[in-house]
Amino acid sequence: MVHYKFYFGEEEKEILQKIVLSSRANVKRRRAASIVSAGMALFCLAAAICFFRRGFYPGGISMSLFAAFFFAVLLGGAKWFQKAVLQRAMKGMDKSLYSGVREYFFDGDGVQIISELGMGKNNWKAFQCWGEIEHYLYLKRLDNQVVLVDREKLSAEERRELGALLAAVAREQ
Repeated sequence: MVHYKFYFGEEEKEILQKIVLSSRANVKRRRAASIVSAGMALFCLAAAICFFRRGFYPGGISMSLFAAFFFAVLLGGAKWFQKAVLQRAMKGMDKSLYSGVREYFFDGDGVQIISELGMGKNNWKAFQCWGEIEHYLYLKRLDNQVVLVDREKLSAEERRELGALLAAVAREQ
């Protein structure tokens, strides 16, 4: 059994945002937004050129601005927009959901979680995936909630034991 206790602060909040932004669904949405933005940018640029050639400068300027907007989305604006939406959503949430003290107990059956909101046991089948980001290990539940562990705060023995637990769970699934 591995026992891990930590304070969920700003760094962990940023890591959670990175995990959410790197999810398959969000990457897929950004890819689709990039494709649409590329098409729209080219369309707006062509329309701007047509407007300028015909001497309709207000339309040309408007289409140029739209083209610039779509190029900005194409060059990373979609990720920025997703992050801004995520931060806005987190502001409206109860802070106890993403702050405060967390305690995790990892064993062969699953993960027991103790927080300011309460306590509960999650069997390993409740988790859809796990991964690593920076020096954090994360387990993502089926309902997209995340168990976050700072590997640097675990002893070498705890890291080995947790790794063995996760390997055993991966073999079973």
